[in-house]
Amino acid sequence: NLVDSAASSTCEMLFTLAQQLGWPLSPPAAQCLLTGIVTDTNCFRTSNVTPALLGMAQALMQAGASLTIITESVLNRRPAASFRLWGQALSAARLQGRIIWTSIPYAARLACAATDPANDSGLVSHLISAAEADIAALFSEQEDGKIDVSLRSMPGVDVSQVALSLGGGGHAQAAGCTLRLNLSEAQARVLPALQAALERQLGAASDEAQW
Repeated sequence: NLVDSAASSTCEMLFTLAQQLGWPLSPPAAQCLLTGIVTDTNCFRTSNVTPALLGMAQALMQAGASLTIITESVLNRRPAASFRLWGQALSAARLQGRIIWTSIPYAARLACAATDPANDSGLVSHLISAAEADIAALFSEQEDGKIDVSLRSMPGVDVSQVALSLGGGGHAQAAGCTLRLNLSEAQARVLPALQAALERQLGAASDEAQW
């Protein structure tokens, strides 16, 4: 196992490993690695972006990766079915305290012809842009009945421990898990855990501020 909790992405770790082992990077390999870095950092906008990571991105571009192609094909373009699905999910979004969340039933996917899980890619990151929210959660029902839970948070708020406690994992600000529950059961399990974690962290931050 190769574990680096400070890394922005698996692709950052793979780039470092390739450099240490002297592996040559072909243009297709560089394109794949830069794609992973760009998507995991929301195009270099997360708190774990470092000068070293930007140097890696530069090296990958020099090896043949195209940042323009990545941003256009992965971040700026999506199927029309995604817009229909997002419309339903956003209209159902709820704000509980500082937590914003929504659900995607599988029936909605069928109605929107958006059964590919990639159709909701980026939706939870859009939710966390709500000014009133510190945490965003997306509950997405899959064809097999499992619920994929995607979590995002603002800097200073860690959602990874909640995901880990539910059998998942991820970064402090981007984590998730898969639950063998129905949508309402998943919401009843995850939302109180997020609220308790948020209250704990905000309370700790308040205590530190007083000191």
